[in-house]
Amino acid sequence: MRGEKKDQRVRPGWPRLALGALSGALAGFAALAVAEVVAAGLRPQSSPVIAVGGASIDATPAPVKDWAIRHFGTNDKLVLQLGILTVLTVLALVLGVLTVRFRRVGAAGVLLFGVIGAAVAISRPDSTSLTDALPSVLGAVAGALLVYVLVGRLTAPARSTAGDPRPFARPKAGTVMVAGVAWAQNRGIDEVEVRIDDGPWREARLAAEDTRDTWRQWSLPWQATKGGHTLNVRATDRTGTVQTDKRTRTIPDGASGWHSVVVTVE
Repeated sequence: MRGEKKDQRVRPGWPRLALGALSGALAGFAALAVAEVVAAGLRPQSSPVIAVGGASIDATPAPVKDWAIRHFGTNDKLVLQLGILTVLTVLALVLGVLTVRFRRVGAAGVLLFGVIGAAVAISRPDSTSLTDALPSVLGAVAGALLVYVLVGRLTAPARSTAGDPRPFARPKAGTVMVAGVAWAQNRGIDEVEVRIDDGPWREARLAAEDTRDTWRQWSLPWQATKGGHTLNVRATDRTGTVQTDKRTRTIPDGASGWHSVVVTVE
């Protein structure tokens, strides 16, 4: 059954990927803005754009430099900086798309570019101290946090709730139908599991769904025994993400946490 379900898992839709790319671009521009502001306060030459541009010029073969001077004249450095910004924009778009599927990996990619920029800045011949790394580092931290938050707002975490039995209900011993609904925006629900007290997770039966954006009903027959019991429910979406047990508020990324119900069986 597990193998069959993996084939049903879906990839993020184009709207989410496009918004992810936009989030990456915004985060990239924010990272550069923070880096430039910090560099202006410390030392303008520590700007990651200037540092990487200077390193690129030093590594460029002489014939290519001569060609650039002939074609662009005194604007050759400006053209180089615009080229660097273009490459960074493309990379930011790619990282934004990557963050939609692998949120932490995408944010880590932004941090990696900051590390590279910092290493280049402190390795320049005119570097005066390790503080030349600060613009790149602080800019990358700002960009990573922004893309993590923006992409997190695109998709609410998978949620599941138990509607029956209700909290503090007092059902009779015997077969009790545990049921509820689950939802995962743009991804759909792949599985719902129920755990009674500290027992194993048991797979619930899923009802048919209209679309992957609709709430999906689930149910599980439970042989209830007398006494107090705690029922926990968790859902898995079709990207393979399991609902976390960590409870969070609705803001900024949507509420999360297993749904729990306490009942007393008579």
